Amino acid sequence: MKPTDLAPAPFQRPIEVESLSAARPKPFDLVADAEARAEIAAFLGLPRLDALRMKGEINAAGRDRWRLTARLTAELCQTCVVSLSDVSESIDEDIVRDFIPAEDVSALEGTDLDLADEDDPDPYERVIDPGIVAIECLALALDPYPRAPGAEVTVSAVAAPGVAPLKDDDLKPFAGLAALKDKMTRGG
Repeated sequence: MKPTDLAPAPFQRPIEVESLSAARPKPFDLVADAEARAEIAAFLGLPRLDALRMKGEINAAGRDRWRLTARLTAELCQTCVVSLSDVSESIDEDIVRDFIPAEDVSALEGTDLDLADEDDPDPYERVIDPGIVAIECLALALDPYPRAPGAEVTVSAVAAPGVAPLKDDDLKPFAGLAALKDKMTRGG
């Protein structure tokens, strides 16, 4: 699959780098309306996204470098991994992202730059998109294993009639050796 085969991310709010001032911060306040929340929820596989807001600014951080600082808040619903019931979740996170020109990334090859590392800068071409940053940060903030209160995994042991079902301890290859060692050290 090529990147061009992927559906475009929702909530794009690009800011042209040429419109940014090195002397003044560029403030933004992104609030997702009902339509955008539905698109984002579908994009992230969420049953519901009740609120999403990212408020912050973009400042100069050196020659051709920019820093986005913001606060991301969201109210959403995920599916419990045990019971499949809805689990409400609130997200409130501070966001800091640094951006460098895409052509500077190739100049950094051979260094310890890891674009997946949150401390390393993100490349930009002509725009910086706080909307895309909001979606990325929301996706990273989601609980990977949401559980409803009281949801517990139950274990079922099934075997053919007349056969004892296997237990976890039966599958541990050195459990028998440990028991034998204990027996031998006790002199028995």
